[in-house]
Amino acid sequence: MDFNAIFNAFYVQYRADSDIPASTEDEYTVGLELANEAVNRWAHYDAMYWRELFTTLQTDGGGAQTISTAITTYLAPGNFKEAGGFVKVLDSSGNTKSTFPIIEPQEAQFKDTEAPYAYFIKGQDYYSTGTVSQSTTAVTGSGTTFTSAMVGMQFQYASGEVATITAYGSATELTVSPSQTVASTAYRIVNKGWTMKLNPSPKSDLNGLDIDYVYYKEASLFTTGTSRTEMADPYFIVHRMLASQYRAARNPYYVSAKADAENALKQMKMDNDSGNWASPPVITDTSGSVFGVSSGNSFFRNR
Repeated sequence: MDFNAIFNAFYVQYRADSDIPASTEDEYTVGLELANEAVNRWAHYDAMYWRELFTTLQTDGGGAQTISTAITTYLAPGNFKEAGGFVKVLDSSGNTKSTFPIIEPQEAQFKDTEAPYAYFIKGQDYYSTGTVSQSTTAVTGSGTTFTSAMVGMQFQYASGEVATITAYGSATELTVSPSQTVASTAYRIVNKGWTMKLNPSPKSDLNGLDIDYVYYKEASLFTTGTSRTEMADPYFIVHRMLASQYRAARNPYYVSAKADAENALKQMKMDNDSGNWASPPVITDTSGSVFGVSSGNSFFRNR
C-alpha cells in the first residue's frame, strides 16, 4: 500500500470527501509527516522485531556486496540496524564458499588473529586515499577511487573544512555541499552509517564473490506518493493519522481514532509474536510437575 492510497483512505475518513488534495497542497504535505510519525511508532513499538523488517544484503541491494582481496572493511546498507548469525561468501551459483561468524565488536580482542569473524561498527572513517581539492561544489581527487556508495557521507579536510557528498561523478570526481574553495589537501570520508569488519583478510580465491548476511533494517519512511511501507496492516497508519489530526484540532474523536490505531498495532504484534528467530515463541516448561500442583510443592519434593 503506497502513501497515495493511505492518504486517500485517511482523507475520505477525515473529511468524508472524495475530492482528494493534490500532492502540492499543504494537507498532503502534513499527511506525509503524520504517516511517517505512524511508521516510527510502529517501528519502535514495545522493542519489537517485526518480521517485515528482516532482509538480506543481496536482497536489499545496498552496501558493499562483493569481496575484494585483502580488504577487511565493507559498507553496510544505509537501512542497516542489526545483524546476527553469519556473513557468508557466495559463488555465482549461490553456494557458500566461506563463513564469518558475527560477533560483538568488544569480543574481537579475545579472538585469534587468524580466527574467522565479522562485526559491525558505526560512524567510522571510511576512505582517505590520495588528496583532494574543492572548487564551488566540485571535489577533484588525485590518486582516489571514489564510488557511488559514498553519496551521503561527509568530507573532513585536513585543513578543517567539512562538506557532505551529494552526488557521484567518477573515481576522481564528486559533488558536495556547501560550495567552498579548498586547496589540495589530505582528507577523510566519514561513514555516518554502519561498517562491517572481516577477519582475517579475504584471500585471493574469494575475490569478486558475493557477500550476504541476514540483517534487521530500519523501517522505510514515505518520501513520495509511491513510497510503500513494509507494515503488515497499513490501516494502522490511517487510524494513527486520523488520531494525530483530531488531537491537533482538539476533536473528541481523537480517543476513538487512537483506540482503532492501537488495536491494529496490538493485532500486528499478536501475529508477529507467533514466532521468528529473534522472538521465538516460548512454551512453559512443565516437566517434572504434577497436574494441578506446583513442581516446587514441598509435599511432593520431600516424599
